[in-house]
Amino acid sequence: MHVDDEDEFATHQVELGYPPDIIAMAEQSRDEALHAIRGGIAPFDETTHTPWLARLT
Repeated sequence: MHVDDEDEFATHQVELGYPPDIIAMAEQSRDEALHAIRGGIAPFDETTHTPWLARLT
């Protein structure tokens, strides 16, 4: 598993002058999301989505 567009984010940090606190917040959010996805924590688990998909059918 990889994070898409990390290179673009790095480029934008320089080009757009992202402040350090915004960069840190984005990286923390990325890390939390990856942890949840890799760990199968809701809403990225195997069952949370089932009732929502059932509503679409």
